[in-house]
Amino acid sequence: MSKPIVVQTCWMPEAFIQKAAEAGKIELRLWKPQEGERRMTAPQEWIKEHIQGASALMCTPMNKVSEEIFEAAGPSLKVVSTMSVGFEHIDREAAKQRGIRVGYTPDVLSPAVADVGLLLALNVMRHVLDGMNTVKTGTWLKKPWSPLSFCGPALEDKTVGFIGFGSIAQALVLKLLPFKPGKIVYRTSKPRAFDIKDDYFRFLLQDDMLQCYHQCHQRLPVPVENEPDLKALAEQCDVILYVYTTYTQPHFYAKCVDAPPCGCSVFACDEAVGLPGEHWPRSARRYAGSRGSTAQERDCWCRSRRAGRRAKHFR
Repeated sequence: MSKPIVVQTCWMPEAFIQKAAEAGKIELRLWKPQEGERRMTAPQEWIKEHIQGASALMCTPMNKVSEEIFEAAGPSLKVVSTMSVGFEHIDREAAKQRGIRVGYTPDVLSPAVADVGLLLALNVMRHVLDGMNTVKTGTWLKKPWSPLSFCGPALEDKTVGFIGFGSIAQALVLKLLPFKPGKIVYRTSKPRAFDIKDDYFRFLLQDDMLQCYHQCHQRLPVPVENEPDLKALAEQCDVILYVYTTYTQPHFYAKCVDAPPCGCSVFACDEAVGLPGEHWPRSARRYAGSRGSTAQERDCWCRSRRAGRRAKHFR
């Protein structure tokens, strides 16, 4: 009996496929870049050539898995697995018609993205980069000093809002709890009252200590409320963390910048570049009246990278 053939379009951190190949359980066709080649994953031509007779394809979002690939593979192909949260690069309808199973990795990066979200929030609110750049450029002694230099607002007792409350946002709530926020308010695409027994909120109870707390007190250490109206959410929040998908981004972003001048901070996830306050979009400048903050605290537009998504900060 011939061994099943697995086609892998790039190096992947998990070694179990390599171990299976070394044990003689599968035939592994692994793409490797040629010397001096800057490409990080297999080109379409390589996939079409090596997919013939394969049982499985392991790919990434950089690989377009289309009808053309399925045709080249033939009837032997049974499964396509992508190392990604999204699967838009796979023609699922064509896979369904051929009886090919499609696998992906949902929620695998939620804790990591939550780390970055918390990092961005603390970085901007506490002016970490501003202070670090002042030291690195040697301008520490040249900058005017005041008792509040490089100070920023704390998260303690603040009302933190979430636009989007899926696995990433819930993982971020767990990381925010040690900072003692006063309240968590969230908005989802459809109104969804908070009920810890609802499977939608299962990510909150993945923390053992939070589970114990809930069992003892029948509540969470911080009030969690649903606010369907975006403007009402903005009016009661000190900080808003905007966690969106590629598809919801334009819709929610438009509503964010049209919200009233509520004096809150808005963070969202995508890639970007730091811009001073005078270069804010006109629609974003209305946020400049931050509660109790100095001009220095307001002079920030923070952007950073999260797997092809944007991170903006409005004050």
